[in-house]
Amino acid sequence: MVDISEPKALPEYLAFRGGPFYELQYRLGLLRKNSLHAGRRAALYVALAFVVPFLLALPGSLSVDSTGHRYLSDPGTWARFLFAIAAFVLAEAQVEMGLRDRLLQFQTSRLIAKTSISNAVTAVNRALRRRNSFSAEIACLIIAALFSLAAFTRLHQADVSDWAVTVLPDGKHVTLAGWWTLVFSQPMFVFLLTRGLWRHFVWALLLRRIARLDLRLVSTMARPASVSCRPIRMRICCSSSA
Repeated sequence: MVDISEPKALPEYLAFRGGPFYELQYRLGLLRKNSLHAGRRAALYVALAFVVPFLLALPGSLSVDSTGHRYLSDPGTWARFLFAIAAFVLAEAQVEMGLRDRLLQFQTSRLIAKTSISNAVTAVNRALRRRNSFSAEIACLIIAALFSLAAFTRLHQADVSDWAVTVLPDGKHVTLAGWWTLVFSQPMFVFLLTRGLWRHFVWALLLRRIARLDLRLVSTMARPASVSCRPIRMRICCSSSA
């Protein structure tokens, strides 16, 4: 008997849901299952990563000089803790919806053959498990910690005082603002970066797996035929008018 049942629908792939960090944000009320609240979270993370060190570095952080040793004149703080963190969080919702629609189009356009739908479902489920991977986010945290440790080493190699470290005759001392960036700001920047790269890598693996399935790549061949009929009808009309 021929199976005429409808093929299984592909699972919904939401790139920035799932995983320990997502669940933590959900438990803290920073997002909901139906909304990432990207704007609110971006404002909060920027406040914690950029504004808090600025306040801890007062009153020196209010001054701006050409030597680049003040907080507001340090391009690294602006690039990492303000613009980059805000961009990482704000882009989540748009990237997620874009990838979801691309995956849905594979099935609605019938690009994937019916015989390969079950394999495509398996590939999506595997991608979802990788997206939710606990070990992957632990690896992102480890990488963030290593970058923070490297930043701490660089601070102790400084020759002059700035907002993050004070150089005194008895040694070099990390300021409160410096400690905050080492403990929170720098790890947050690296974690969001590596977490985003991992989830894009998972998407790339999913596309690679789908590309190896049985795909119907000639589904648009009927359109040129309908276009080619127009000049034929025009020639008939001209001949009849003559």
